[in-house]
Amino acid sequence: MKKYSEYFTHKKRNDGLDFICLVDGAPQELEKLMYSIHKDHFDYTLPDDWIYENVYDAFEALETGDDFDSVLQSLEPDIYNVDLCEWLKCGFAQGYCNESLEESEHKNIMQAVQAGNYRAKEVIYFAVRDFLDDQKEVKDD
Repeated sequence: MKKYSEYFTHKKRNDGLDFICLVDGAPQELEKLMYSIHKDHFDYTLPDDWIYENVYDAFEALETGDDFDSVLQSLEPDIYNVDLCEWLKCGFAQGYCNESLEESEHKNIMQAVQAGNYRAKEVIYFAVRDFLDDQKEVKDD
């Protein structure tokens, strides 16, 4: 049986930039998960490259069989300011940054953006973990 991470593919746009998407014929439950993550955790944003990339990364990390806590401990936010600034352009990023500002004290704006970036990734990992748990229960029934 295929792992869900195998239903993602890397493609190039006409401008040469890489992106990740689902392959044709991906399971309907995976398509529903992608829609649900965009809707429920990222303010109904349109399909977003950053979200797809991080969902793919989450599947790759969680399908190894490692326990969730160790996978989550290895999760890191983006570290380069240029990447964080690019992420901050996403419509949903401001909400995660505001949440990080409310929860702790940061010494500078980039720390707040980095904390928001981490929180957004964490939300994706939790959603993928819950999805995998649900799929496992369905197969066990």
